[in-house]
Amino acid sequence: MGDIEMRAPVDGVHGTGGAGGAKSLVAVDEGRGEASREPCPGAMAVERIPMPRGVRRVAWVFFSLAALAAVITFVGWFTATGDLAPALTHGAMVLMLACPCVLGVALPMAAYRGASVRGIGLVNRRALEHCDRLDTVVFCSGGGLTRGRPRVIHAIPMNGETESRLVRLADAVEAGSDHLLARAVALYAERVGNFRSRATGFQSHGGRGVEAEVNGRIVRVGKASWLTSLGVCFHHEGEVLDALEADGNTTLVVESGGKIFGFLAVSDGIVPGAESVVADLQRMGLTVLFMTGSPYASARGLALRLGMDGVVADLAPGEKGGAVAALRARGKRVGVVGGGAEDASALAEANLGIAVQNASQGPAEAADVVLGSGTLENVSRVVGMGRAFCRSLRQNLGLSLAFFLFLFPFAAGLCRGVSGLPVMLREPHPMAWAAVTAAVCLTVALNSFRRTKP
Repeated sequence: MGDIEMRAPVDGVHGTGGAGGAKSLVAVDEGRGEASREPCPGAMAVERIPMPRGVRRVAWVFFSLAALAAVITFVGWFTATGDLAPALTHGAMVLMLACPCVLGVALPMAAYRGASVRGIGLVNRRALEHCDRLDTVVFCSGGGLTRGRPRVIHAIPMNGETESRLVRLADAVEAGSDHLLARAVALYAERVGNFRSRATGFQSHGGRGVEAEVNGRIVRVGKASWLTSLGVCFHHEGEVLDALEADGNTTLVVESGGKIFGFLAVSDGIVPGAESVVADLQRMGLTVLFMTGSPYASARGLALRLGMDGVVADLAPGEKGGAVAALRARGKRVGVVGGGAEDASALAEANLGIAVQNASQGPAEAADVVLGSGTLENVSRVVGMGRAFCRSLRQNLGLSLAFFLFLFPFAAGLCRGVSGLPVMLREPHPMAWAAVTAAVCLTVALNSFRRTKP
């Protein structure tokens, strides 16, 4: 894909704070949450799913004009004949063409079909409408692209240190953290047979790194950018760091007293099918971005492997919301796929969010869409379903309008006396007209089932 740059230029977005506007929250967490909600896919009542505003306005105008036409038909027939029976008959048949039953099938039926798709549960009433409007999808680092089981693949000591000492110091400091990276360090230490040193005074620095006192000296483990901000200099070590991050690894730097003890390269495997999901979203015309707190070089490496359009990297957890807000301020309609507390600010700023199975309790309760299975493919399915839903609404409303305009002259009795027409059209009977109305309903219903496949 060449050098990875933002098609919608968002590189350098590190703002904090939020943008106002409607919030449609979805979080994604592949099994890392302690509590989860198991919604019944498609269980949301159809009548709770509203029409898009434009379709709703057209439907209201359509029904109002149809009702007015029925009144005019009644008045015209009563004025012309002085007989109440034919006036009521033709007025009722005109109104029957715009019966709420037709609109009720033409519009909510598509929502019912979409909501009943296996593995997808709708929570927010406007979730499908938001899906139809998206132009950018942002995967946070917890958005299901990776397995969520990071492991240390390389331990590279520097400046005369040994691997054993490097791992022992890192393990001692990370012992006070419950982060996934800390667990990866602990597992690696067990595998290489290191015994943990005792650490005191543990401190965590908000997604940038941790520090503790080990054998009387302060040892820090974290991002290179964090250590640089503290005045630590990288000389020849920088070349090793760049090489590790270029491969898409998250690299932990172990430092004490200004000395770089070495690096721990952590990798998390990409889930099967992630590349195809990204490609599917791009084929829909969406810009796909990767947002993470990891350094730019490692984030870029992962994005290149997945064929994504760009990255927003090296963000603290509280800065992700500002990055999403900046995208929205540029006119983008953003969907965020994320998981866990560290992605909360980004999820809160998004137009649409999606939570997969076993999402943590907070994000899941605020979600628009909760996927009933952990497959990443359902992300593109949700977007496709939303687009099909809105497309079906417009088509069904068009069918209703076409049927009304075609059948109105017959229902209003304007074709009485026209030779060559069947008797049912020249002098329609109310019972026969009821059957015609039922056929209209059935037609738009079948179109809904045909057109709302995600």
